[in-house]
Amino acid sequence: MSQNHRFENKQKWSVIGIFLFSAIYMKTISAEGDIQGIYLHKVSSNEAVQAETTPCFIKSVHASSRLGCAHSCINHFPECAAVYYNKVMKLCKLLRCRPTDRLENQNLVGIPSGWELLEDNKACEEDWILFAGHCYHFIATGTIWNNAVSDCNSRGGSLIELHSQEEVDWVKDSFLLPETGVEAQCPTKWDCAIWTGASYQHGSSTFVNTNSGKTMVYPKWALFQPNNRGGNQEFVSLTRSGEGNDRAFDKVSQYLCQKTK
Repeated sequence: MSQNHRFENKQKWSVIGIFLFSAIYMKTISAEGDIQGIYLHKVSSNEAVQAETTPCFIKSVHASSRLGCAHSCINHFPECAAVYYNKVMKLCKLLRCRPTDRLENQNLVGIPSGWELLEDNKACEEDWILFAGHCYHFIATGTIWNNAVSDCNSRGGSLIELHSQEEVDWVKDSFLLPETGVEAQCPTKWDCAIWTGASYQHGSSTFVNTNSGKTMVYPKWALFQPNNRGGNQEFVSLTRSGEGNDRAFDKVSQYLCQKTK
């Protein structure tokens, strides 16, 4: 296989490591010539690291240096949002989310000291949370589906489109369960739900993500759903169990806006 052919079938990575103020900037050049960058800034040495069972965790890899760890992150671009690196163990943990973002510290577990955290802190605007290449903004004030769509669009994003089970689990763990009083606030799994951007399309007889136009794959439907109860349930909410439920557009729910980082 020729060198040019390899280049066409595989992204070529150009890596620039700059150790200024404990920061690393890494740049990727794709086969099409597009340039994308990720800034990894050292946040702190930390004795707590993301549990390997959480949706935030991607994988552990061996790395001989902090730069090698960052290189592993860029090879998982744009999914990788942060890394933990242990220079003694030469171990690198790749994460889909930033542990310092709101709600994320609940997923930390204690391990021996010696880890340092580097995060992509330029990816999202203030009050937006990073996960797996997308930025999220949670609106706790409930509204009807149409208003949620309009508000997310006005913020430069769209009502959330779910791409994977890991994303569903992360959203459920981060936004759908109140810190206390879950039994009182959410007596059934249908309570404390959020709107998604999926709706029923009569022409195709399927549920489609409004923003991308793609058929809905996630979330998976709850048992006996969709049932179109009342004949007007054409919009999808994500329940606190992490399952899909069809609802009428005029029901009030919290919602999550999403945009690409």
